[in-house]
Amino acid sequence: LGTAAAAASASAANQILEVPHDAAMARTRARPLPAGRISIPAASAFAAAALATSVLLLRPADPRRRETSGFVPALIAAGTAVVYAAVYTPMKRVSAWNTPVGAIVGAMPPLIGHVAAAGMAGVPAGEALAERSAWVLPALVALWQIPHFHALAVMHKADYARAGYRMLAERSPRANAVTAAACALAMLPVVAWCGVGEGRASEGRSVVSSPAIPLGIGALWMTSLATRLFHEPTSVAAARPLFRASIIYLPLAMAVMVMDRAYELVAGRRAVNVVPEIGYEERVSESQAPARAAVAGEGENRKMRKVYVYPPVAMLAPFPFLPLPRMEAAYVEYVQDPASA
Repeated sequence: LGTAAAAASASAANQILEVPHDAAMARTRARPLPAGRISIPAASAFAAAALATSVLLLRPADPRRRETSGFVPALIAAGTAVVYAAVYTPMKRVSAWNTPVGAIVGAMPPLIGHVAAAGMAGVPAGEALAERSAWVLPALVALWQIPHFHALAVMHKADYARAGYRMLAERSPRANAVTAAACALAMLPVVAWCGVGEGRASEGRSVVSSPAIPLGIGALWMTSLATRLFHEPTSVAAARPLFRASIIYLPLAMAVMVMDRAYELVAGRRAVNVVPEIGYEERVSESQAPARAAVAGEGENRKMRKVYVYPPVAMLAPFPFLPLPRMEAAYVEYVQDPASA
């Protein structure tokens, strides 16, 4: 809900800034603001309220998150909304390379979810952002947007030109098609990581036994359609199949990954719940835990047992098909090893 509120705020701000341009386009002139159904002051109030709601919903109400993720999810959401409205929106009338900027901004919601969920698991925001698994879905969504919007730009090239937008489809149709094909092809290694990734390779997963196969086939399908656009860079007939394929691909890809993860959970192949005092143990000597051993009055040759105690949290990954964020122990306790007593 917090991420959705941030997206709503960004979208409202975008439409407020583009009322005259939207009115010039057949595709957008029926929107509430250019059509006069909503006033600019009312839309501005909605945008501000949605952004405030997003920050409130993503703020660290749980004490564990205050010590781990902090306000990072809320800051990413607010920053994404601001960059979308203040950078991407005006950039559309300045540079033909505005779409990659919009794609990066549009790929941030999965990252917000990852950091927030990792915070609930006791992982600091910095460590959560450093995990490669945090960037898998954002990368996929960012790459997907390029062929999607480049095909759309070919289909509505005259509309964009009439509104004063600088689009690569008009400035350099060949570069528009090449970029679309390159990004569609670049989705392949990303979906391979979705299939294996951190935590899956150790479970014996392989690309062949993962959702990477259908996702990869879909990426190749989009690449082939983008290749057709390369040969006919100004053809609406070549752009429309690519646009339609992109609309089909993303929800199906999400569904495939969700079903794969659901199967894992039902089959019991992946741990989901983390219960207090159930973690892993490591035997250490007194020299590795001098302070604790001294308090316990242990002899120099006695062995200690290092017990990692996890917080009582039951969670899924922020997106159920991605690897779980690495969980940190809430505290470490050194206890006497009964075998050495």
